[in-house]
Amino acid sequence: MGFSHSQVQKYEMGKNRMAVSTLVQFCKVLKQDPMAFLGDHFHRR
Repeated sequence: MGFSHSQVQKYEMGKNRMAVSTLVQFCKVLKQDPMAFLGDHFHRR
């Protein structure tokens, strides 16, 4: 995806914020629904 290992670590540790578009890219690579990561913050209808 073009991110350095250290950048990914910063995302994991919460030191850097991730843009929604970046989250969507990660989810596509991981074959996961973005709501798997955001579900605690949003309610589905």
